[in-house]
Amino acid sequence: MARETKIMRKEENETAHDAPSDRLSYLPNEPLTMVSSSLVVAEAVRTSTLAKSWQGLWRHAERLEFDETTMPGPFILPERQHGTGSLCGTVIGVVFNGYVGDLTSISFKQFPRSIDVGELEFWVDFVLNKFKKINSLSLECECLVVEPKPPFFPKGSRTVKLNFRPMIFSNLNSLELTNYTMTMSTPEAFNGCGGKLKILKLKNMRMSDDVINGVLRKCLGLESLSIVESKGFKTLEINNPWLKFLELGWLIVNEVDVSIEGLETLVVDSLMCPPKGLKIYTVNLRILHVSCNSIAQRIRIRSHDQPLLKMQDIFEYCSNLLGYNSFNIFQNILITSIDLDLNNIRESMAFSYILRLFPCLETLEITIPPVEEEECSAGANNSYDNVCLPFPTSMFSERNNLYNCIYHTLKFATIKGFTGKEQEVKFIEHIIKKATIIKKITIISDSATIVKEAKALFRLPRNSIYLSIVFKSESNDVAQLTSQVQNKMSFL
Repeated sequence: MARETKIMRKEENETAHDAPSDRLSYLPNEPLTMVSSSLVVAEAVRTSTLAKSWQGLWRHAERLEFDETTMPGPFILPERQHGTGSLCGTVIGVVFNGYVGDLTSISFKQFPRSIDVGELEFWVDFVLNKFKKINSLSLECECLVVEPKPPFFPKGSRTVKLNFRPMIFSNLNSLELTNYTMTMSTPEAFNGCGGKLKILKLKNMRMSDDVINGVLRKCLGLESLSIVESKGFKTLEINNPWLKFLELGWLIVNEVDVSIEGLETLVVDSLMCPPKGLKIYTVNLRILHVSCNSIAQRIRIRSHDQPLLKMQDIFEYCSNLLGYNSFNIFQNILITSIDLDLNNIRESMAFSYILRLFPCLETLEITIPPVEEEECSAGANNSYDNVCLPFPTSMFSERNNLYNCIYHTLKFATIKGFTGKEQEVKFIEHIIKKATIIKKITIISDSATIVKEAKALFRLPRNSIYLSIVFKSESNDVAQLTSQVQNKMSFL
């Protein structure tokens, strides 16, 4: 018996010895390397302890991310002088000493102190010279003092100046810069970019008119451009002929001149600009997103003289509604997402007119902005009385029979911020009764008191046999109502 027990234990030990130490060992190196490439360097190196198959894989990662903010004790390091090197610089040096892969993407996130002594310029120059396959670079200066949000640029907020040699970015396909100041010499760093640089993202940057427009002139091959939360310039001239995607957000400017025939996607978020200062020429626009943050509106009133651009302004000044444009920038739009107060007759009138210029629209998303207390105190009916109509406001949607795209092309509609007010309900009723091929209407509300309106909309006859209506609300009654209707529809 003792002999049999001994044999069994021996077999168990042999089985345990022969069993793999981990399941990850069976995976090929390619997916493991992809995982390590998505981690910051410190975490990528630690993966060597997970399993034998992970050991040293970080040395072959195609992407490296150096984040000084995740390194131990960044705030207690003594001030460094030029040439002495920081902890971050030491880590970078050790990593590159053991790296043997083909690097294609690199990211640096550092504190201003490390950048001030010239470390950033040194390491960027080093990696771009050593690794010729790098096509993507991301640089971010971590601010020690958190700025208030929304970031409409408090006075005295600090950014670090960039001082790169000429043509340093000439081989890049993608470049992202965050929290820096561009100097008059910065455009020289973009020499040679020409048709090579395709993606440029600038966030919380300080730059003058000459600098930003000089950079854009150096990068005529851009296909995607984002300028967000940046300041120091008053005029933007964007005419890069190959640009497909343009995002402008949280900017304070006097004039924006966009002249790009091939532009396909335009995103405008909380832009402070005189309506007459916005000039857009494009005939190929497919996607349009326009939002106007209500918090930003209050900040503008208190701190700035510039008006916050609304969708109504774009409708009026980027069409021939007021005689400013003779061409139609909306003629090829398939998807649009806008902030629009359906309860404001003037905004709705501009919208109803512009819808005639959307012959191809398939997806419409409207966000109804919340009504601020100050606006309510100004008069409960202010939004309805700002335009004199020859008929009751309740008949506005029916009398303004201008929704050609809604009748024939609209497939999906989403209404966010629904409160159940008369004009909101009438607009949705109009879509339900008139749209011939619409497939889905989604209504999103923070209100728990819209059960009556929801029931009324569900009972309406539908012009499209494909249409489903979905309510998303904090009200359990509305959620149950939606579920009941969907269950009934499934049996039809």
